[in-house]
Amino acid sequence: MKTPLNPLPWETFDSAGNITIESSHPFGEDCVCMELYKQDSEYLVQACNNFPKAIELIQECRDFINMIPNDREGVNHYEILKRVDEFLKEIES
Repeated sequence: MKTPLNPLPWETFDSAGNITIESSHPFGEDCVCMELYKQDSEYLVQACNNFPKAIELIQECRDFINMIPNDREGVNHYEILKRVDEFLKEIES
């Protein structure tokens, strides 16, 4: 998975109407994004801060699917796993 240039978590800051996203990590001194609309900045912060958890949940789903016996009630879990793995590779690159 690609690592963001600025460490997570990110936060939205409003300084005299100038919306920025900054890293709240103690060593994250660089601004992530500047001159954003408030709603856009909140969306980006939430999406990026939750991204690692989303990857973890997808991996847990893959592990759960892997425990289902093949051809149980016509479910081909190998095909499902293949699609989940393809999805993970795409979002992790």
